[in-house]
Amino acid sequence: MSARGGHQVLWLDAINARLDFAAYAARLHEFQPDWVVLETKTPLVKTHWTYIRELKQRTGVRVVFLGDHLFFRPEENLRESNPDYVLCSGDYDFVLHELMEFEAGRRAERPGGLYWREGDALRDSGAAAYYDLARAPQIDRELTQWQNYGEAYLHRPCAYILSGRGCGGKNPDVEAGDARLARRDVLGTSLPGRCTFCIWQYTCWGTRARMRPVQQVVDEIELLVNRYGVTEVFDDNESGPMWNKPWLREFVAEMERRGLPRKVEYSTNARADNIDEETALLCRRLNVRLLKIGVESGNNETLKILKKDETIEEIEEGVKRAKRHGLVVMLTTMVGYPWETAAQAQETFEAARRMMLYRTHFGDSLQASVIIPYPGTPLYQLAVRKGWFRLDPLDYDRFDQSEPVLQTGIDTTFWCRRMWGIMKHPLFLFKSLVTIRSWKDVQLAWTGFRSLQGHLHDYSRSDAGAHGDGGSREDGGTSA
Repeated sequence: MSARGGHQVLWLDAINARLDFAAYAARLHEFQPDWVVLETKTPLVKTHWTYIRELKQRTGVRVVFLGDHLFFRPEENLRESNPDYVLCSGDYDFVLHELMEFEAGRRAERPGGLYWREGDALRDSGAAAYYDLARAPQIDRELTQWQNYGEAYLHRPCAYILSGRGCGGKNPDVEAGDARLARRDVLGTSLPGRCTFCIWQYTCWGTRARMRPVQQVVDEIELLVNRYGVTEVFDDNESGPMWNKPWLREFVAEMERRGLPRKVEYSTNARADNIDEETALLCRRLNVRLLKIGVESGNNETLKILKKDETIEEIEEGVKRAKRHGLVVMLTTMVGYPWETAAQAQETFEAARRMMLYRTHFGDSLQASVIIPYPGTPLYQLAVRKGWFRLDPLDYDRFDQSEPVLQTGIDTTFWCRRMWGIMKHPLFLFKSLVTIRSWKDVQLAWTGFRSLQGHLHDYSRSDAGAHGDGGSREDGGTSA
């Protein structure tokens, strides 16, 4: 299995390549593909249904349709559109390769995770497999145009990696008899994450976690540094490698053996309760710059409903420990839970402010968004049972974060804007400015400022009607 599987491949990400639809269509027409693989998300799925029908009528091309939304109701996507296959597997790189082998007559059966139509009948190939990640080839960075990707909080040039697939979740000393022990990682080091709002964990990964071989991941980072001059990598594995201590220890040792911590910064997703003293020290040796940490809410009852498996006290302690070791943190929060009051939203604000103002270092940041329970998650099913939706739960177009989809007694525009506003607190700004250490930090500060202004504009008071729920606005005071 090579990176392109023996096929001619065109990577056509029009959004990140900044192509308008005409330019995108021209590129596709010029390439004349036999197959088009199209990834979708909930807010775009109806648009893609129409596009697939028109594309097939116009060109006769065959289409594989994939994306986390499609796990929800695979048959709906075959009924509303006419792709040749709907692919329901997180390991779609493996499945696509095996499907193409089948279509070329070099494989006897279709791989698992596929749906298709034969006349009026819906067919499927059985459950998707979870593949051995050691078999995955290195990403073809020229093909996938790595330079087009990078968020405002990363130093450039940057690149993304995945050290594994699936959220490793909590890494506790568990009691014998816990029903979830049967689903522990092969190394026996973690209970898989089960946050009820996490679409990928419940669709693509089946609430399990797998890590790639350490050598393979370090080879990838070394290639990014030596061939492409990358100075920061971001590990977008759902909870990073912090949940798996044996893997992390081996990874740090191999990175040090090759001298890579002196050449590249490593940033990653992480759970706060996995940041114990040893992990923080390993992060320092690895030259970790930033940890992206999900807070979600400052209210413990909300965290229980979300099955975060951690308390706000544990989250705050993990964040503060990371900051005591000189690590930068990026916190993500959400508002608009149907069971939360303004007082509980205030708890989230206060917790976020405490963490952001504690030992602030340049690069610390925060995100706030409205909770969106995507179809396929346990939170979506709970919202359907409880009657929490303020719109038709099948009205997918409206799951685009432009408005709450759940009933809420708070003004989500006000609270999102207030959360983002923590980064304009005078003490936060002062501490950030005095800890700038390099020209790269100055560039990042400018990029971050522009990004913050954009997000504040998204949640401007003039848009309150779009984001709010028709209720009265709370008098929340200033962001300080």
